[in-house]
Amino acid sequence: CKGQNILTVYRSTAMQEIIDKAWLGEHGETALQISGREYRLSASPVASDGETTGVCMLAFDITDRAQAERMRREFTANVSHELKTPLHSIMGTAELMENGLVKPEDAQHCIGSIRREAQHLVALVNDIIRLSQLDENTDFPKEYVSLKELSEEVVSVLSDAAADKEISVEISGSDAVVFGVRRLIYEIIYNLCDNAVKYNVQGGSVKVVTEERDGIVRLTVSDTG
Repeated sequence: CKGQNILTVYRSTAMQEIIDKAWLGEHGETALQISGREYRLSASPVASDGETTGVCMLAFDITDRAQAERMRREFTANVSHELKTPLHSIMGTAELMENGLVKPEDAQHCIGSIRREAQHLVALVNDIIRLSQLDENTDFPKEYVSLKELSEEVVSVLSDAAADKEISVEISGSDAVVFGVRRLIYEIIYNLCDNAVKYNVQGGSVKVVTEERDGIVRLTVSDTG
């Protein structure tokens, strides 16, 4: 009934095209956005004695599916972009060490940096693997996650990038525990902090505050950029 009501009050060129196609004896489909919802319209000919005597129109609400697909594509694009950052860091540090440009006293720090970025890469690859599980209707595992703890992990990974620009990073607040997918929440915090460092001024600062107030958990990332 919902589909019938929509088809009754809404008509577009695309809809008319598949209707005309159905009258010619061919099946037709199109997608439409109506009042903020997305629909897949299907038109099929109704034949009698070898002649087309009518057209059967069906409207399927695909809003949730289309939205999930867009989110999946955006997430994949973001992960692909984020893969470049740790790779460039690892390659740059390894090149310095290979060419003997790292002082002996700094070697341990460089090795630690490579290890942290490698861990970040492994985590991103795991994200891609988990994302593929969505196509198999497998849910991401959820758990109780401390936003402050994840923020500290992120700041540790971004410490070298912040040091290069002489940016100070301060974390304060409570644990701010939420129930969700740890890795996805980590990526949200990482993107916020990474942008706060990347687009900051030389010698600037970044403040990360996690808090829980009146049953609402809040994460705030502010910077001087």
